[in-house]
Amino acid sequence: MIIALALPALASPAASPVGHYHPADLSPLSQVFLAASEHLTGPFEKQSSAIERYAGALRQYREALDLLGPQAAPAERERLAALEKDYHRQEAILQAFADDVVDDFDTQMRAAVERALVSLGEVQRCIDQIPDGPQVPGLRPRSKDNPECVGPNRNQQVATAMDADALLARAVDGLLARAWPEVTLPSEPQAPTDGAGRWLLVRHLLVAGARDQLRAIDNADDEARMEIGAALEQDDVDPAALKARVDQIAADTAAARSAFAAPLLSLALERAAKWKGEPAVGLCANPRLLGGCTGDDASSELVGRLLDDKKLAKALPAQKR
Repeated sequence: MIIALALPALASPAASPVGHYHPADLSPLSQVFLAASEHLTGPFEKQSSAIERYAGALRQYREALDLLGPQAAPAERERLAALEKDYHRQEAILQAFADDVVDDFDTQMRAAVERALVSLGEVQRCIDQIPDGPQVPGLRPRSKDNPECVGPNRNQQVATAMDADALLARAVDGLLARAWPEVTLPSEPQAPTDGAGRWLLVRHLLVAGARDQLRAIDNADDEARMEIGAALEQDDVDPAALKARVDQIAADTAAARSAFAAPLLSLALERAAKWKGEPAVGLCANPRLLGGCTGDDASSELVGRLLDDKKLAKALPAQKR
């Protein structure tokens, strides 16, 4: 989801231009445009960041529930499905709001450019600078005056007129005053496995001890889903068949994660149970952003101790450096 604020491309006048201008050249010259763009960037980036954080948390939640396999409570899978639905709803609302802001901003800028051009007479639409010579990736391209542009450069005059346009100022103030929708999901602690009073995040343990194997499962999932993207481009798409295939891929991935994790998690809990005089250890699937689990989060300490356990370390597959 990207906001791209751009000034309009107006039709080129036909006769006797008194100079030239171009929307791309106006943008950095108009203080109204620059100030509005900067003002809009803050709330957009804030909500985009929230979207990314929650998207990551939901992916981690699904992976962790898959890793727990039969140990995962059915209620948590239902909760995940509800959270994913709520997430997609909020994402769509944010995208629609951002699109409306951009469209309205563009409309107001177009109108202001048109009003500014009236006072100048016939002005050619022509970009002032064009590439000159070979363009080297990573280096600032050389440029030269565009020989097709007629007369003096009028971009600054157009930008100055726009900045003095009271109608534009009022319209932009109204746009900037709009309240952006907040993106948030409920943070609710869940019960760890075995009802333990302290817990560790199951995904943290296995990412720390078996990241290569988890990545291989993810890659297999990605490859299987590529066929879905290819099928969507066909003319004779069968939605029911595609959904069934997507569900099957998800089920295969969940089964692969569970089969891989089950013996390692069983051994980890067995080793932790031998720590004399210490409370029981449970496993938690719910990411911290979504509330973690009830009791004490001992993930950092427990993951380190378990990875130092000789029997568990021996059971863990070798990892690439």
